[in-house]
Amino acid sequence: MQLTPAIHHRRRETLYLQDGQWIPVGKAVTGCECAEIREDYDIINPAMFAPALRANNPPEGYACQPSLAQGETMLRHRMTYRICADGTVLCDFDRHLTKDVHLSCYLGSMHQEPCDAFGGG
Repeated sequence: MQLTPAIHHRRRETLYLQDGQWIPVGKAVTGCECAEIREDYDIINPAMFAPALRANNPPEGYACQPSLAQGETMLRHRMTYRICADGTVLCDFDRHLTKDVHLSCYLGSMHQEPCDAFGGG
């Protein structure tokens, strides 16, 4: 866990698919079709962090390190990890700019590692 989170989580959940139903993971699961880790979070505009930090300063001052996830959102990110029954892990993501900021990227990334239990990729 980060000591000072720089993102604001909107959703974090772990689910498994069994008989066509997505069920929240609450204990050890066996025999499911696949599982997903779903995470949605906001990235805060760093130019707006300091004004938000000052505005939210308690009268007696901060007693501990404040969260960096204050201010206006500049980017909303969604990430899903799907773990298939054969050990394959698929990563799916998208992002949405919520402010007019410059974002330079290569439209995603892809990698393959031969590290699953059956010796494949």
